[in-house]
Amino acid sequence: MQARRERKEHWGPRTLDVDLLLYGDETVSTPDLEVPHPRMWERAFVLAPLSEVAPELADVPAGGWTGVRRIPVALVLK
Repeated sequence: MQARRERKEHWGPRTLDVDLLLYGDETVSTPDLEVPHPRMWERAFVLAPLSEVAPELADVPAGGWTGVRRIPVALVLK
């Protein structure tokens, strides 16, 4: 899939940004896509909202959810 987006300025606003974190139990590893996202377990802005919408995803890589519920809301941009 190609979105054909054009950036007007480097590091400027994105016209389209899709982060595919999980796709059921599927795993994908290609040069352009890796699912589950390899670093999602390190990112508060991913884990905090994910814990709200899918708390049953407790079976993650070792230590992945440790402390997620203690992340200050101010650190999570929604």
